[in-house]
Parts: sequence; C-alpha cells; structure tokens
Amino acid sequence: MEPYSYNYNYLLVAVLGLLGAGFGLAPILIARVLAPRKPSSTKNSVFECGLEGSGDPWIQFHIRYYHYAIAFVIFSIEAVFLMPWAAAYLELPWTGILGMALFLLLLAEGLIWMWSKGYLEWK
Repeated sequence: MEPYSYNYNYLLVAVLGLLGAGFGLAPILIARVLAPRKPSSTKNSVFECGLEGSGDPWIQFHIRYYHYAIAFVIFSIEAVFLMPWAAAYLELPWTGILGMALFLLLLAEGLIWMWSKGYLEWK
C-alpha cells in the first residue's frame, strides 16, 4: 500500500482508534484478572466518607437544583460556541453573524423565561 494513499489514511485512523480503545480497556481487564476477590459484608456495605451509612439513601432533591444544572450546561455550551465564532468574526459572511445573533436571541429568551419563572432566585 502506498504511504499516502486514501485507504492508507483510513487504516492509520483505524489503528489509532484500536490503540486508544486498548489503552482504555487494558487497565480494566488487568484489574479484573489480577485483583483479589474476597467479598464480605463490610466490603459490600455502603461507604460514606469513612463512616457507616445512615439514613435513607434515596433522597429527593428540589427541582430548582436541576434548573440550575440545566442553565449551567446551556450557558457553558454557549461559551464553547462563542469562542470560535469570536475568533473568526472578521472573516465571517453576514449569514454567520446572523446565525450567531439568532443563537444568542434564543439563549436570551431562555434566560428571560427562567428569570420570569423565578428559577434564578435562591429561596
């Protein structure tokens, strides 16, 4: 196979993918084979910061925590999209600027909605 052929490039990507998967799976498989297995009631009990577990492990969180988490994810993704857009701002056509303006308007709408519902106020 020629060193710079089209198929050779895909072969290299496949080999690197297999090597990457091997590096991820090798420690797991080695631990599975070599690790001692001596289960006991102490080892199978719930571990809670070095203390014995107390109370019900199934607790319910208030829905506002999920709203904060979703808002954080949305605005961190916004930052990921804004960085390359800002770096290429001067070379973008008007459609790129208009697309990002629409994206920012949708995010602003979500922020205004969360604000109007009172999700951003800590009670």
